[in-house]
Amino acid sequence: KIEKFTTTSIESGTFDGFVQLEVLAIESNFIQNLSASCFRGLESLLELRLISNDLKWMSEQVLTALPKLNTLKIDEGNLLMANRQFSEESYDNNEGVWEMVRSVQLVEHVSMRIYHIQMDLVEHLFHHVRNLSISLTSLSSMDYCELTRFNGYERAWLVENLKLENHQCGFVIENVG
Repeated sequence: KIEKFTTTSIESGTFDGFVQLEVLAIESNFIQNLSASCFRGLESLLELRLISNDLKWMSEQVLTALPKLNTLKIDEGNLLMANRQFSEESYDNNEGVWEMVRSVQLVEHVSMRIYHIQMDLVEHLFHHVRNLSISLTSLSSMDYCELTRFNGYERAWLVENLKLENHQCGFVIENVG
């Protein structure tokens, strides 16, 4: 548990040598940004808790460094989740044959309590998370609001349990995959 430090960032290599660490809680610090390599070396991490820091931004590669991540809890009132945070399927053309070179990362539990989340990230989470809980914290009554539509036509969603709280907008959820 990393708690009540005055540091504003986690340097690349901070966790080198912690290859057996399975649970990491970063709580009540002043960390503002998480770079792509800040969790490098945590190949065995199963649970990550980011709670009551001053997070404003996460690199889109933060979670790809955590291949065994099973549970992610984010409770950051100001965090703007705007980037996709999970590996995507990619293909490599080797002499005319397409083969998958990286599988999609699956996470069992994701719980977020944040200020704003882009809807393409929510739909992206539907493909990578089994149990998903998203609660939005309202900083202003003037928050941007629109009807949100999730369509699962391209491929079936993985999400089995979904909890949406404190959303001021309407949702239309349709999965035909």
